[in-house]
Amino acid sequence: MGQQESAKKELELSGEKPTALSRSLILREPQLAQVRASIAQLEASYLTAQNNLKETSIKAPYDGVIVSKSAELGAYVSAQSSIVELVSTDTFWMSATLPLAYLKFFNIDNTQSLSKTKVTLFAEGKSLHVKAHIIKLLPELDSTTKQAKLLISIEDPLGLKSTEKSDYTLLLGDTLEAHIHANTYENIITLPASLLRANNTVWVMREDNTLEIKPVEVLFKNAHEVLIQKGIRTDDKIISTYLSAPVAGMKLIELSTSKKKGK
Repeated sequence: MGQQESAKKELELSGEKPTALSRSLILREPQLAQVRASIAQLEASYLTAQNNLKETSIKAPYDGVIVSKSAELGAYVSAQSSIVELVSTDTFWMSATLPLAYLKFFNIDNTQSLSKTKVTLFAEGKSLHVKAHIIKLLPELDSTTKQAKLLISIEDPLGLKSTEKSDYTLLLGDTLEAHIHANTYENIITLPASLLRANNTVWVMREDNTLEIKPVEVLFKNAHEVLIQKGIRTDDKIISTYLSAPVAGMKLIELSTSKKKGK
């Protein structure tokens, strides 16, 4: 631009009136345009370099902690390179196992209802003050116990967002105990498992002291007890003595009455 200004003054002093093309060459306009184009190209390269530099700063898409690192400062990485392994601090997931027979106490097919099921976590016998809910029933059995597996989400497991101090810190790989609150059932009768007879029946003494074999609807049973949903009433006299050949209508003697008569 300085050379152009000097050439312009010399042209004015000479008094010559060159053509437009000659005047452009004398004033070095093509050279100035070329320099300006080079500057614009360098500015574009500078902006590209700045954008590339921004992309070298990698930000995690969530709050988390680094559990392992596989790249050092100054290392060249590509789009597929592994740099660090992150664990979200917003939620932890845990797998809880329970017997298949217990699944009937939950709305397994309704994910929304299942997520509202109350879950209380315990560690070392103490209740943890964390929010937990069931995500879903996993489509596989535990390889060791052959039990069903529930996927449970634990919110803010490290207590980073909580104002309350906890005496226990959750760590990955920890073992916890989950108390899952099942559905509520009304008018359920609990009996010792030994009182449930063949084909889900119960022996009952009628008012006329005869045997009645009642079929019952069993909600749950294990080695110790049985939960009966339908079939018997709370005032039924359940026969606990084993009968080798039970026949409906056969005469029975109540043991307590028999003892009184003997006295």
